Amino acid sequence: MAQAPAALVHLFGDADAVVPFSDLVGLTPVQEQAFLDWFHAAHRSNIPPHQRVAEYLQNRLKGVLFDHQTLGAADTLIEGKGNCVSLALVTTAVARLAGIENDWRLTMNNPIYSADGSLVFSSNHVHTRLFDPSYAPRPGQITLVRPMVIVDYFTDHPSLFGGRTLNEQEMIALVYQNLAAEALGRKDLASSLQLAMTGLGHDPDNAELYNLLGVLHQRQEALPEAEAFFRHSLALDRQLSTLRNLESLLLRMERTEEARRISRQIQAMPDSDPFPFIQLGDRAFADGRLNTARRYYRQAHELAPYLPKLRYRIAMLERDRAERSTELSLQAAMAKTHLPYPPSVSKFAPE
Repeated sequence: MAQAPAALVHLFGDADAVVPFSDLVGLTPVQEQAFLDWFHAAHRSNIPPHQRVAEYLQNRLKGVLFDHQTLGAADTLIEGKGNCVSLALVTTAVARLAGIENDWRLTMNNPIYSADGSLVFSSNHVHTRLFDPSYAPRPGQITLVRPMVIVDYFTDHPSLFGGRTLNEQEMIALVYQNLAAEALGRKDLASSLQLAMTGLGHDPDNAELYNLLGVLHQRQEALPEAEAFFRHSLALDRQLSTLRNLESLLLRMERTEEARRISRQIQAMPDSDPFPFIQLGDRAFADGRLNTARRYYRQAHELAPYLPKLRYRIAMLERDRAERSTELSLQAAMAKTHLPYPPSVSKFAPE
């Protein structure tokens, strides 16, 4: 494996100090005491400790709302919101207080996609496993799956298999990857760079972080460095999002033939990203090709039924088609009676 490219730190300026992982996974003294009182209550002593932790989380987090922002464990409990990484931090925090071993699983389901301005985010899902501390295999016994409880906040039927187990360093890098992507979305490039570099300090083989560094350098017009980061990311893990980033960069650098080769690779890979279809639909709509726009939006909807604004776009086009059909019928009827036809306006509210 070639050596990783070096970031051009001088292009990005100063940023606030990065919050250490110990703070992100820590609770306030009041929160700690509330958990310990609940966990050590005499009437719960007959419940296995790992199950006790899961029951506490189920009760304590019942009203927590999903939010795209990654918050530390204490802030997630205070604000009552967070994403799956935020909630994994809460689970880890209380598991450590209880002395329960845990790990994390990155699921391999199709990622969830969202867009913020010129940036497309893809979000995978992580859940936490709490292991039974009393389990000890008998001599000569082969253990395929240790007794555990899976703590997953966004599905009632989490899978025991599929996905990939993360060690602690990989999980820490994933947390900083989330925070770096969110800083990039806010256009805080200096903070995004520092967070990405912190993540790579824990997991130097995190391909997504190199992809993010490529995007950051492209934003600063350091195009050769951006290409180097994209290619290093692809050497670690051939991700579709990175291939798309590299294709776009090569086109910008007028290296058309190389971009075509990347495009052919992209077309050969399975894709669950709806935004290329949404972009094609937007272009078709802008050109007045409404039937074509509707077709692209429907293709995008099949990939991402979770995007409400996409459903709205399709509904508006369907209404427009119905109105135009009625308008043609009305025009024909009015032509027979020689009455003037009133003007009509149809509008579409793009995202």
